[in-house]
Amino acid sequence: MMFSFNELDVSKKRVELAKQALVDNKIDATVFFDADRYGRKFALTAAYTAFVLFPNKDPIVIAHSIDKDHAESETHLEIVEIRDTNKLKDSLRLQLPKETNRRQKVAVVPWNAKFDKVQILEELNCDIVDASENVLPYCLKKPFPEEIEAIRKLSWICDKGLEAASNAVEPNLLENEVAAEVNYAIEKAGATELAFPTLVASGNRAAFPHGWTSHKKINEGDVVVVDIGPVLGGYDGCVCRTFMAGGSKEWRKEIEVVQEAIHKSLELLKNQKTPSAAQIDRVSRQAVKKHGYRIWPNMKAAWTGHPIGGYASPTITPYSKDKIEESMVFTVEPAIYIKGMGGVRIEHHILAKKHGYEILDRFPESP
Repeated sequence: MMFSFNELDVSKKRVELAKQALVDNKIDATVFFDADRYGRKFALTAAYTAFVLFPNKDPIVIAHSIDKDHAESETHLEIVEIRDTNKLKDSLRLQLPKETNRRQKVAVVPWNAKFDKVQILEELNCDIVDASENVLPYCLKKPFPEEIEAIRKLSWICDKGLEAASNAVEPNLLENEVAAEVNYAIEKAGATELAFPTLVASGNRAAFPHGWTSHKKINEGDVVVVDIGPVLGGYDGCVCRTFMAGGSKEWRKEIEVVQEAIHKSLELLKNQKTPSAAQIDRVSRQAVKKHGYRIWPNMKAAWTGHPIGGYASPTITPYSKDKIEESMVFTVEPAIYIKGMGGVRIEHHILAKKHGYEILDRFPESP
């Protein structure tokens, strides 16, 4: 067994919260498409074309015949088989509630639902609402207490990946070779998949906020940013560290500034009962900006943090309306980017506590 808690019991509790959200918001159904990570928290499988939550009956999994056996091996829910994805519309027409005097109100996660899938719902005469506003805050805001165990195990796997990165980063190695070592380490530790491809960006490429791994050779003195996202049983993580090839100390100041930004922003969790995510974002950006680094602090599209574990809150951004609550799990990842030269980013898993916080990943911040 992967965890000591019963994942089916957790899923059932989450479904009941979602049902109540649908009732309270007068929504007829919520539909997740194409292995949406939020849907996995209810269905306990990613083998679905659509997953439908209802306010007054059990959810259903709509699975292609290719995926049906896979879905049956993982979920306890009813499975509706389709043999042709072009028939999804017909299947949804049969499954969605029938209303004679009004249009059906269906919630979707807008950034995860592809245009063609949303179009199907529109063709079925549905009024589409945002699940991130009307459903997810009720049932995916934070882990149940027993699920913290999964986030701790996930953080341990992240540490193994960072340790492998630290051992692998050296002059003359290729970025993709370092990524391969990281991937081997996290998979050996228990990760079954990746939330995103492992990022290894060295030298001037470390200045890319959302870069990617290349075949670039790591040079003596290069700064190397490594960002990893293992998934353990549907719980996704995201941690990052900055390393120096060849033992260089050139980026020591920037690393210390980013460390300062992390810990100053997290002090809000000790000093305020319910600090806002926007406050954490602001303190973090100000801490970097006061040292003369302006690219990342002014880059509002680059978030300071985001939820982990497959949860929907909190987003640590300048415009976030989220309040930090006890047991929320999220990242904090301030950065410094110097175009044409490189950059520094450090990212932690944070568990909010009643009077403070805990950093769940333990690998050192400094190389």
